[in-house]
Amino acid sequence: MLLLLGWALASAPAGGHAGGPLAGIDAHLRDDGGGVLETSFGLLTRAAGDPGWRWICHEAITTPEATLAPRYVEDAGGVLLGVVPDLAQAGQEGRAVYQSADGGCTWAAVEGLVGQPVTAVAAHSSQPGAWLVAAGARALWTTDGGARWEVAADAGVGGTIGSVAIATDGGAWAAGVDGSGALVLARAPSLEATWSVQLHAAPAGVEGATLSVLAAAGQRAWLAAGATLHDRLWITADGGATVVEAQAMEGDLVDGGIEADGTVWLLETGRAVWRAPDGERFSAVTDWPGVGLQAGDGLARVTAFADLTGSLMVGIDADGAVGHLVGPLDVEGPAACIEGTAGRDTCLPLWATVQANLEAWQPAGSDSGQAPAPEDTGVGGTGAPPAQEPGCGCATGAGPLGPVGAAWLGAVGLARAGRRQKRAPGPGARPPSP
Repeated sequence: MLLLLGWALASAPAGGHAGGPLAGIDAHLRDDGGGVLETSFGLLTRAAGDPGWRWICHEAITTPEATLAPRYVEDAGGVLLGVVPDLAQAGQEGRAVYQSADGGCTWAAVEGLVGQPVTAVAAHSSQPGAWLVAAGARALWTTDGGARWEVAADAGVGGTIGSVAIATDGGAWAAGVDGSGALVLARAPSLEATWSVQLHAAPAGVEGATLSVLAAAGQRAWLAAGATLHDRLWITADGGATVVEAQAMEGDLVDGGIEADGTVWLLETGRAVWRAPDGERFSAVTDWPGVGLQAGDGLARVTAFADLTGSLMVGIDADGAVGHLVGPLDVEGPAACIEGTAGRDTCLPLWATVQANLEAWQPAGSDSGQAPAPEDTGVGGTGAPPAQEPGCGCATGAGPLGPVGAAWLGAVGLARAGRRQKRAPGPGARPPSP
C-alpha cells in the first residue's frame, strides 16, 4: 500500500496545491528564529518570537491548476522571492519569478526576467536585493532587486544551469551541464566580481549526469555529480578548478549545509543524513527520510513528510537523535490582507481546504496509520519519534527502497523540479537576453 502511495504522490495533481499532502520541502530559518518553510501545500512564514507559522498559498503566484510547488527564499531585506519552475504554470504569462515585500499579501513579477525559464533562486544573506537565479542555460545575478540582470555563467546551447548558491561569506556558485555532457561549475568571490567557469568530465559510466552545489564556504564547495540514484560526492577546495570524488552514493544527494564551526551536513534521499566536522570524512548519523536540509545550532534541520514522520521539520544532532521542530498543528491561517490582494482574494478562500487537511491529520493513534504525537526528547525542540524506524526502510521489502522509502519518494518528488535538474541536456535554444 505504501509503495503505491509513494509513487502516486510523486505525480499527484495536488502536489503543489493548497490541497497537497502535508510535506515539508526546505527550510530557510534566520538566526532570530524567524524565516520561511517551504511545503507542498504552501509557503509558511514566521516572524522572530512568534510560536506559529503563517500560511501563504502557492496559487498567489501560480495558475489555479498548477502541479509543481514553487520554490521560495527570503532575502536580507525581508523580501520573499518565489520561483515557478514551469512557465506554463506561472500566474502571469512568461513570468517565473515573483517578489513580495509585505509578507505575502501582494506579489509582483520580477520584470527583468520576463520570458526566462527559472528553476532555482538564491538570495544574499546580508545584502538586500542581491539575488542569483538559474535561468535555462545561464546563471544570472542582480544587486538592485531585479531591475538589472547580469550573466554569471553560460552553459551554452543545449546546456542547463540547474543549481545556484550564495554562501554566507558572499561567494557565489552556479552548476549544471553543457551541451556536450561536460559538468559546469562557476564561482565568483561576490556576485559583482569576475566569474570563473570550469568544465569537468562527468563520472564514468553515468549517463545524463549533471552537477549541483550542496554547500559552499570560501573556495570550498560540496557538490553532487551524477544522475538519479547514481550521485557522487565531489569536493573542491580551490574554487572549482579541481574536484575530488569523496564518495559514491546509493541515492541522490539533494541538499546540504554548513554550521558556523565548519561542520558540513548532507542529505541523501532515502538513505542517510551525513555529517563531517572537518568537511571531508563523512559518517551517516541517521537514515531519517528527509526532503531538504538546513544546518545550524549544532543541528541539521531536516524537512519531511508529516504522514511518515509526524513532523514537517525535525532537528537531528550529531548522535542521530531526532527532535520535532514544526508539525501540521503549528500552521496558522493567512495574514489579514486587504481586499484586492492575492493574500485576501486568492489565499483566504483556499484556507478552508488546508485547514480541513490539517484538522484531518491525526498525530496519534494506531487507527490513523500515522506517526504519533510529538514527545519531549530535548533535541532541537519537542521531539517526534516515529511509529516505525525513521529510515528509508531499504531492507524491509516492498521494492528496492522498502515501504517507508517508497512513500517518502512522493514528498521528494514535490521538490524535485526546483532543486536538481536530473536529466540529460536537451536541444533547447538559448533563452532571451535579460
